[in-house]
Amino acid sequence: MNIHYLISLVLIKILLTEIFFVLSVKILLNKSHLLANFFCQ
Repeated sequence: MNIHYLISLVLIKILLTEIFFVLSVKILLNKSHLLANFFCQ
């Protein structure tokens, strides 16, 4: 196993996890914002 290969795999996994986390948080925030607007009317 090449160490650079392992490091790049770990970095890619971390990046994908962070992107997925940020996207899910944004979606949750958008949904809660829509729900708040709906209940405030």
